[in-house]
Amino acid sequence: MRRYSEAVKAVVRRLMGPPQRVSVAEISQVLGIPVITLYMW
Repeated sequence: MRRYSEAVKAVVRRLMGPPQRVSVAEISQVLGIPVITLYMW
């Protein structure tokens, strides 16, 4: 299993939250991170 740094996780969380509210599917596609991994964060 690939590990991601806390910095990457923080950026993704910011993208998911207001005001950006980027979809999990879009983040997954752009960054190449599996959707299930994003949901676990």
